[in-house]
Amino acid sequence: MRGEVSAGCENRERLAVRFPFSASLPTPYLLRVADGEATGPLAFGIRAGLRALSWLYLAGVGASVLAHRSGLLRCERAPCPVIGVGNLTVGGTGKSTATAEFARWLLEAGLRPAVLSRGYGVQGSPPVRVVSDGKNVLLGPEEGGDEPVMLAHHLAGVPVLIGRRRPHTARAAVERFSADACLLDDGFQVWNLRKDLEVVLLDSRRPFDNGYVLPRGMLREPPSHLGRADAVVLMEPDRVEREALARLRKQVEALAPGALVAEAGRVPERLWDLATGQDYPLSALNGLPIVALSAIGNPQGFEDLLGSLGARIYPARLPDHHPYTPDDVEWVQRLAKQKGAAAIITTEKDAVKLDECGGARGRRGEAGAWGRALATEASQESVISAAPDGKAPVLVFSVRLRFTAGGDALRERVLATVREKR
Repeated sequence: MRGEVSAGCENRERLAVRFPFSASLPTPYLLRVADGEATGPLAFGIRAGLRALSWLYLAGVGASVLAHRSGLLRCERAPCPVIGVGNLTVGGTGKSTATAEFARWLLEAGLRPAVLSRGYGVQGSPPVRVVSDGKNVLLGPEEGGDEPVMLAHHLAGVPVLIGRRRPHTARAAVERFSADACLLDDGFQVWNLRKDLEVVLLDSRRPFDNGYVLPRGMLREPPSHLGRADAVVLMEPDRVEREALARLRKQVEALAPGALVAEAGRVPERLWDLATGQDYPLSALNGLPIVALSAIGNPQGFEDLLGSLGARIYPARLPDHHPYTPDDVEWVQRLAKQKGAAAIITTEKDAVKLDECGGARGRRGEAGAWGRALATEASQESVISAAPDGKAPVLVFSVRLRFTAGGDALRERVLATVREKR
């Protein structure tokens, strides 16, 4: 059985957290220890142990980077230009959203991009799997991964492939689909494939977490490694004070001299029913009591966007990449009934997994269907109401990347890289 714990959350009625393991495990306490919030001899000892493990992790990362740079480990070149989209920290900064936007730029310019992903959490360890051929979504999240399947639903005309070794996946994209550019979703830590452009996303609110690498902090690499970036996108700049943003810009310019620095945020785009496909106006969320269900790296950002539209939020969180089960669906429905919520709102990444376990709509289908639906107009008179079985409807909340600074320059840089390297 899964454990359930609740904790207070600022600007939230109640925070429900569901763990796929015993709730007796002190996960919240360990997070407080890592952030320095917990005090006392026990916390001090745990932090010391985590710091020692971080040194070992950092040594491993440094050795891997050095081995690939020196040629001790092979760093291959793909038969087409490669653009990496990644970050420095564990958790969601909008990598997949940015990857989708870059793919649209390339498509609009008459190019043939393909998206490559590791396929985190998929069954087996595939050499190469085709999630989408650009026309049809061929795999569900268990075989293709939640984020690759989500991208496949969005991007018509863009093949999406996964594989444990990106060089092999890149070659497959060129051989099978004549791709003339490959986009690496979560590609900054990919060292065995040469990239022609490195784009790194930083969350403006906490760009370097607490300054420590895993497991003492949430950094995958130290801030000094930002020097490999050709472009840095500061995400959610409107969520920090102007002075803090200016300081971050200076810090980035010092760490990555010569890198293009842009600013962008995720903005609400669409609200639709997972079971019926019906669109609702975003204004329908104003004053609406809802359960915000997510199993993503940055649930706070998702909840903040819902809050900005006036929703009354009851957060329900699961671990990132969590595979949903019918038991989870029952849990969130009970929570919605208990709180009197009119709907359960979830992310597109979660929708592909809820779709799989709940059978709301076909999990495969036509590539790009979600993206094309953005052109439909929701009736302003649409009222969110309970499903015929009396359960709260599951609605999907779509977002899109919007640049507030440096977007045009980054777009030209992406296009120029592909055109010059083809």
